[in-house]
Amino acid sequence: MSGLKSKIHPFFMQVITIIVIIAIAVIIYSPFNKAITAIENQDYGKAIKITSIGAEIYPYPKWYSIRGYAKFQLGDYQGAIKDYDKAFSLETDDYKIINFDNKIYVKYYLKDYAGALQDFDYEIENAKDDFVRDSFLWDKAQFLFNLARYNEALQIYNKLLLKSDEDKIYLLKTRLFFERAQVYEKLGLYELAKQDIENSRNSDIGESFENPIPAPALLLDNEI
Repeated sequence: MSGLKSKIHPFFMQVITIIVIIAIAVIIYSPFNKAITAIENQDYGKAIKITSIGAEIYPYPKWYSIRGYAKFQLGDYQGAIKDYDKAFSLETDDYKIINFDNKIYVKYYLKDYAGALQDFDYEIENAKDDFVRDSFLWDKAQFLFNLARYNEALQIYNKLLLKSDEDKIYLLKTRLFFERAQVYEKLGLYELAKQDIENSRNSDIGESFENPIPAPALLLDNEI
């Protein structure tokens, strides 16, 4: 048999792949639900134990996200920041931003505003494309608004509105107008605010979303 290369039939390779996928799903899904239940019962220590074991077995990003939430509730703020950073680095889907925003919330809670803004600037500088960069810029504008740094927020909103015709994936023009109107109001520029509100309701632009600029918040990523 020397000189012959053993080969695995493609069908069996597919079977093996499916088995591996199912095994990983079983490893993640059941403990994940238990961790969420522990969070809901405010048993944060148990949630940390479950997610720590899960992370050792398979580095799934939501292990770190859930553990970060539990650590925050127990006052381990630096541990929470580290876990949210890890989850953010591992996550690949469009919801990875929740981990970044949660890290920003922890720094906001700690009044580490400079550190949070440095994180924003790093992601803006290193964004993989303009669409992602615009998303972080918008997040930063909202953060600055919540710090009452209205002139800095206004500069970003002006820039995003200029770009909104090019980037219709992340930049919803009607929403940007409505948020800039809130900035104008804080600056006492009521006529400009009124004009932006009218622009936000312009049916030619699209649907208007008239909600206050959101404050930083800690969100529980409880979907798998």
